[in-house]
Amino acid sequence: MRLAFCVLRLAPRVRRTTPIKHTTRARLSAIAPRPTLRLLSVTDTHCHLDYLEPAELAGALETARSFRAMLTIGTEPAKSRRNLEIAGSAPNVWAAVGIHPTEAERWREHREETLELARHERVRAVGESGLDFYWTPQTRLPQYEALD
Repeated sequence: MRLAFCVLRLAPRVRRTTPIKHTTRARLSAIAPRPTLRLLSVTDTHCHLDYLEPAELAGALETARSFRAMLTIGTEPAKSRRNLEIAGSAPNVWAAVGIHPTEAERWREHREETLELARHERVRAVGESGLDFYWTPQTRLPQYEALD
């Protein structure tokens, strides 16, 4: 009977050599243990926690307790303020403040307030911002003007 040796990668820098008989792939999977997928850290770079009801928010924060970080995005000053409250209540939640591109015509109206919110210690980014022609292509000109 012929034997083959299979090297299985179980974890970084750990190898095990296991003698196995020549067999089909299906039987091999039953013999050889599968490596376990282990996530080292998760960062959610774009979420809208301010959209959630209080019970949903509590559940989301509990579920994401092991996340390295979450960045909750503001689309207007009122929502940015709400995101700052949420960021202040959870150590792994940070905020981004901004005006959604489809509301770019309101940028001048909310500019100073948004810039003031951006100075908060829990803010790590400016956004929602940029160019978004998918939802409302008719706002193309105000979006360009808001970026000037």
